[in-house]
Amino acid sequence: MRETSSDARFGAVAALILIAALVPGPSRGQPETAAPASPLAAEQTFQFDMDAQPLTSELDRFSRTTGMQLFYDSALTAGRRGAAVHGRYTAPEGLLILLQGTQLRPRLTASDGVTLAPVGPLAAAGAAAGSEAAAPAGRQIKLGPLRIEAPPDFVAQQSYLFYAAAVRLQVRDALQKDGNVLQRRYRVQLSIWLDDEGHVLRNEMHRSSGDRALDAEVGRVLSHMTVTPVPPSGLPQPVHIDIVVDA
Repeated sequence: MRETSSDARFGAVAALILIAALVPGPSRGQPETAAPASPLAAEQTFQFDMDAQPLTSELDRFSRTTGMQLFYDSALTAGRRGAAVHGRYTAPEGLLILLQGTQLRPRLTASDGVTLAPVGPLAAAGAAAGSEAAAPAGRQIKLGPLRIEAPPDFVAQQSYLFYAAAVRLQVRDALQKDGNVLQRRYRVQLSIWLDDEGHVLRNEMHRSSGDRALDAEVGRVLSHMTVTPVPPSGLPQPVHIDIVVDA
């Protein structure tokens, strides 16, 4: 597996989203052993530089870049093209961007691989990840961590993994498009609640930036979001977000 250097930046915005799954630790008396990093690890990012191309070729290149195992019927990819992916993303984020417009959706397998399944037209989760929204020079937004407290069963974890990636891409883009939230350094922590269609119903600030107007603007940006695709059934709420704006 090849992981690129950590000095690349997202441009105007960088983000980190973690799933805080309540996974059991090792049994008492058993030593902890270091496991090799998985390409699905939420904190692991890769530098992508892939132009739009035939989907089979792009999926092969994606797999070689990330080490992610992809399983799919060749009939599903025949005649289709993947979307361009440029920038530093986690493997789930990169795959969501690549699959835009293909009517295919990733599903995690028990072996830590990913199958591609046909669905209706995919919502543009992360569509703006390649956008060139303007932002003050040198300003960077970090989202870390975004917590989805999933129960320790595999079905729940696999449901939230790619949804968290979609949320990350769309929160990052919504903040990047609003220059009012990029004018100074600050940190806020808040929670959001979503309805069954992905609309942000409300948000609650837990840590203020110290500027009520700025807090309100961040809340306003998030309150106008509709996250796609729709949330997985039984998504634990609220979703907790830590936003750090730095130079």
